[in-house]
Amino acid sequence: MPKSLQDHLRKRRSSTFVGREQQLELFRANLKRAADSEDYIFVFSIYGQGGVGKTTLVKKFEESAKQHAALIAYANEDIKDVPDLLGAMARQLDQQDASLSKFDKHYRTYLQEKNGWRPTRKRLRESGHLEGG
Repeated sequence: MPKSLQDHLRKRRSSTFVGREQQLELFRANLKRAADSEDYIFVFSIYGQGGVGKTTLVKKFEESAKQHAALIAYANEDIKDVPDLLGAMARQLDQQDASLSKFDKHYRTYLQEKNGWRPTRKRLRESGHLEGG
């Protein structure tokens, strides 16, 4: 069965990936370590000038992580504050069936306060934060 154009392009991109093998190997080796290992790396930070292959490296990281059934979350400089960064990462993890219900509850409260939502008895009851009448 002939391969699709997308398969050919993916293979070509993969074969022209140079200069980042060391970072990719470090990431792959880390996926094989136990999370409680002293040399386990929890966050990989990638930075540099535009055009040096950061996005390509991240995509390679994602491919490797998926092969190991590892959870992944990605953020860039567009997110300006920590709560929004955590919210973006929680949404990505939720899409991978890793629910963070306790965080979600606190994050909703944060967003409500940030956006000026004022709790009334009716709203609290509707949101499950107030029982009875």
